[in-house]
Amino acid sequence: MKILIASVPAAGHLNPLLSIGSLLVESGHEVAVQVNEGLRPDVEAVGHRFLSEIPNAQTATPYFFENYPERMQKSPGMEMTGYDLVHFFARNIAAWSASLKMALYDFPADLILADSIYWGTLPMLVGPRDRRPAIAHLGVSVVTIGSG
Repeated sequence: MKILIASVPAAGHLNPLLSIGSLLVESGHEVAVQVNEGLRPDVEAVGHRFLSEIPNAQTATPYFFENYPERMQKSPGMEMTGYDLVHFFARNIAAWSASLKMALYDFPADLILADSIYWGTLPMLVGPRDRRPAIAHLGVSVVTIGSG
């Protein structure tokens, strides 16, 4: 089986997927990974094929922090998380989705395995099932319970 792994550009989200990718390779599957260019060395260090995002995708977290400095004015917790969901995760849906479509031309996967907060698969999920590979999201997250 050909498996395309997709992740947000954060080591804490990517690393568990890379480990699972290694297990999948050991089981005889072919794995490729698509994530922001800044994490290419991490992907290649474990021996997986790296697939680039579309040119100028601007999905890197340094780009986000540099271009959205008002984020740091938000209160930690729900206010900051809500800001991130809108200005980072939702903003990147189009670039991630286009990147996945590009990757599938080069690597026609049977399955896309994505990080739980990777929203690039959403446009595919609302489309016809026969026009996309199977999609699974892995629950990679932190506990988001605040203290009183």
